[in-house]
Amino acid sequence: MNLYPIFSVKLILNSLLGGCLLLAPLSAAPENFRIEKDPTQPTQPLKLKWWGNPGHYYVVESSIDLVDWNYYIYAVKGVAGDEGLGQAEALQLSLSVGTNKAFFRLQGDDDPLSVLGLTDHDGDGISTALELDAGMNPLVPEEIVDSNSNGLPDYWELFYFGDLSRDGEGDFDGDGILDKYEWQFRTNPASDQASEHPPQTTGRIDFTYDALGRIVTASGPISLTYAFDDEGNLNSAN
Repeated sequence: MNLYPIFSVKLILNSLLGGCLLLAPLSAAPENFRIEKDPTQPTQPLKLKWWGNPGHYYVVESSIDLVDWNYYIYAVKGVAGDEGLGQAEALQLSLSVGTNKAFFRLQGDDDPLSVLGLTDHDGDGISTALELDAGMNPLVPEEIVDSNSNGLPDYWELFYFGDLSRDGEGDFDGDGILDKYEWQFRTNPASDQASEHPPQTTGRIDFTYDALGRIVTASGPISLTYAFDDEGNLNSAN
């Protein structure tokens, strides 16, 4: 996943005082993510612009403190454009009254199985990459309607199964997780998580991972001592 430059905008009395580049890109960023605002037109909205590469998934995030980046304001999948090289993307924003500071960053990746692609930004049980591929809005959750009262939202069943015939007790993808639990866990019921993320053997311990690359199980000699952090993540095995 690529993290592009973070930009800040500071507004006082609805007048733009300046914008500054706070963080250099972690890698080459041909997207040229930037912010545009005419200081002589304080009432006009600001613009976020970048070059969208074909097949890349992009999410624009915002923060007010550079700590919590949990406000997702725009998502798009880059298209080929007239010459097959992509096209310019632009987002126009009007900051809320009373807002005196805002930070923006662009995240992008061309892999639907990347952390960005697999993230379910709106929490509706369909990953951002799949929603963008289907022309849906990955930042707005679908309305939950369960017409057959089987505990599975209609939109979720139709998206993954094509109809409403499943009852939640089956295992559509055969990965050992019942469909109803796939919904509860917000995982993909049509994709075998185990085959996509097979166990990795280290010679001492065998690890298995979930779709986001997090350790699910660790097995090995009982003489090993495992160390975990405060969140329960495995740090070491000695």
